[in-house]
Amino acid sequence: MRNLLVWLPLLMLCPGLAFGQKVDPAQASPKAVVQATFKALYDSDFDRIIALTDPKSKEAYSKFLMELFEGNPQDPMVVQLKEQLRPIDTKEEVSQAGPDGVLKQKYENTYRGITKEQLRKSSPELDILGVIVESAECAHVITRSVSLHVIEETCHKSNGKWYMVLDEGLPRLWRRSKAIHEKHIPDIEDIVSEFQSAKVLGYVPDGNDHVHALCRVQVKVAGITFEDLILHPVYKGELAWDHLDDKDQTELIAALRERWGI
Repeated sequence: MRNLLVWLPLLMLCPGLAFGQKVDPAQASPKAVVQATFKALYDSDFDRIIALTDPKSKEAYSKFLMELFEGNPQDPMVVQLKEQLRPIDTKEEVSQAGPDGVLKQKYENTYRGITKEQLRKSSPELDILGVIVESAECAHVITRSVSLHVIEETCHKSNGKWYMVLDEGLPRLWRRSKAIHEKHIPDIEDIVSEFQSAKVLGYVPDGNDHVHALCRVQVKVAGITFEDLILHPVYKGELAWDHLDDKDQTELIAALRERWGI
């Protein structure tokens, strides 16, 4: 996930170099950990994937599941996740399995019956377009991979090592649905999404006349503010293109909102 192609100094991204600390090369930088994670996926090495996943992210996902499984067992999201995690299907079993065990079960179920050769054939080689550094502890790697769509992979640094962060799309969707339900809004047409703020964290080029801009957007839904990371393509000739490097992002945000409705 940004010349904002902001690259911090090498020592900032690789602190182990500065202090003589031994760091797994796969966790020496955001780009390295993304590459290592996708390699582990192609090798069906789920333990390696889990080891490269941000510990706080794993813990948060486990807590999300425990809370979700206390809800309506007929909820489509509950049914879907229980199918992915079978035989784990209760809050107690999620707790017993622990964050690593939950993820291991999910990966094994998802890729059961798929050989390494089939996975490699169906998944093009990972193409990393660039890295957008948000802070010393957070960076976003912009990739084009399995579906040929451009996606953002968030990475966090902990104790001198970089980890991949689990996708938060499903927990975010569930929290929104829960908030809407608690507000007793019966009709989806009555739901109002109110723009709050947006910040362009940076962008990466994709050819000479096209970039991908990463935005952190806040919207209010059912009276509750939610935050999203959204990638928007920007093409040469569009109004936003002329404002990509503006220090004051007012016109850039206005152009992106007009083009994409954020």
